[in-house]
Amino acid sequence: MQHKPLESRDNCSHVRLRALGLALVVLLTFVLCWDTLLPARTVVLVLPIMLTEVPPSLSHILFLFGFFSVPLDPLLYGAFTLGC
Repeated sequence: MQHKPLESRDNCSHVRLRALGLALVVLLTFVLCWDTLLPARTVVLVLPIMLTEVPPSLSHILFLFGFFSVPLDPLLYGAFTLGC
């Protein structure tokens, strides 16, 4: 049974750490983008009167910000790949 060289094991752990870092950054981006939209939508569902109190432009911005995580993902993947 042959053992991997020490450099190969260090490289493997480095790749795993980078993959874990990328997964955490993507998850954090998703949570931050959607965390602004969901509470606002919940308030509108619970208190429909708030629909008239919130300016439509703010409502649209919050809605678009929730979907902003989708185009950010390829940019994050690219940023993590540049370092390899």
